[in-house]
Amino acid sequence: MRTGRFEVYKALIEGDIKKVDTALVITPERFAEGLTIDDFRQNMSKNKELFESNYASFTLQAQDQVFLRDLKAAVNVAVLAEDWCGDVIRYVPVFTRMAEAAGNWNVRVFYRDQNPDLADHCLKDGKFRAIPVFLFFDADMNERACFTEKPAPVYDAEAEARAAFAREHPDLPDAALHVDEMSETTRNLYVTIIRQFRADSQPRWQQLFVEDIIARLQEARF
Repeated sequence: MRTGRFEVYKALIEGDIKKVDTALVITPERFAEGLTIDDFRQNMSKNKELFESNYASFTLQAQDQVFLRDLKAAVNVAVLAEDWCGDVIRYVPVFTRMAEAAGNWNVRVFYRDQNPDLADHCLKDGKFRAIPVFLFFDADMNERACFTEKPAPVYDAEAEARAAFAREHPDLPDAALHVDEMSETTRNLYVTIIRQFRADSQPRWQQLFVEDIIARLQEARF
């Protein structure tokens, strides 16, 4: 469990600077400034139709619905997102279904680029402002869990897909390069293939996301 506001004040009194440095202090007033999920959806200028399609097509498994419905503790969740991000479009609709099933979650969405202090608190690999980010707090705004970007197995699957593309196209000398370093011809082919791979993998990846979030909630003992 990360350090919350009460622990920060205690750490300041006791001189425990290490705890203070790793704490996220967000007041109820700051939290309330975030958008509701519905507001975020209405304000989307990119990928709105795809977001709504992903929301409409996803159904929680029965055991996951039961777990979320049976959570009794109040949960506050700060979500960092931008509507241009593919992982936001893939996972935030799923999270919306989870919040609906739980029934008592208070969720606020913050634009990452407008809230660098929040973005810098839960970095990927300690240095990248990856999104989406889901920060879970208890009723007193003590941080209890954090999830960044996507489930760990998805990174491995995407890396293998990139490697497979290079293996299957030995005629393309730049097939193993980063997409930004590929020629236009190679990049167009790669993007077409990887988009289809992600679309085919999406249901499994979304379920992995649900399982990862539930595991973190269990560990946090909400």
